[in-house]
Amino acid sequence: MSQSKFIVVHLTESEATFVRDSMRLICMNESGDSADMASQIERVIARNLNPRPQASRLFHNMFADLYPEGRE
Repeated sequence: MSQSKFIVVHLTESEATFVRDSMRLICMNESGDSADMASQIERVIARNLNPRPQASRLFHNMFADLYPEGRE
């Protein structure tokens, strides 16, 4: 098995959003290893774009249907 090498990339928020959305498209349109890798990248970027604590995220999702974004 080959050894993994980590590469650090600095992106602006709009660049990270673009990459996240592109990875989501790959997940929807590809299968196998490509979709799996895109899914992993998408999750890492999404986690860094929205660094909310887990409890806060659960609370937000619980009442999301009662308080749509922008109407709070």
